Amino acid sequence: MEDSDAGVTTTSQSVDIEQILFHPNYNQPRYTNNLALLKLKHNADTTKPNIKPICLPSIDDYKESCLTLSGWKRNKYLFPKLERDAMNLSSVVNCRDDYAKIGIHLPATEDVLCGVYKARPAGHCHNYATGSPLQYLKRVDNVPRYFLAGMMMFNFPYCRANGSEMFVNLDTASEWIKDTIK
Repeated sequence: MEDSDAGVTTTSQSVDIEQILFHPNYNQPRYTNNLALLKLKHNADTTKPNIKPICLPSIDDYKESCLTLSGWKRNKYLFPKLERDAMNLSSVVNCRDDYAKIGIHLPATEDVLCGVYKARPAGHCHNYATGSPLQYLKRVDNVPRYFLAGMMMFNFPYCRANGSEMFVNLDTASEWIKDTIK
């Protein structure tokens, strides 16, 4: 498949799932620990140009970095376009307040990140699919590596330009992930 806007050819592959491992406190309280790991029946082919491993976050090193959200962007009920957008982290307290104003009450936990788009043209919606990765680039041993800061939980409803998007914070889930994959 080719993304004609970017001139990039993307490839896909199907890998059967052997097991789904939910976070032990999944959705307890509501909207927290919203994470599961998928154990694959065989390894994904990471030799394909757009399928690469991603690292778990290092403690707080992405907070000052440019974050990138990438994934399938929804157009009404379909996800026809693979895109990416630059994001800045926003205050989780302000994010909770924004969601409370529209009747979504989020618990005061550390397992979420909130982000706002660096640029958002008026009237333009950024409806990324749930699970879309929020990542940052960092050099490790002089080699650029991607690190996963979070995964999209949900978009600010109704395409409001002044709201924050909400992500599962992978920094707070890293220990559980490491213990689970041992």
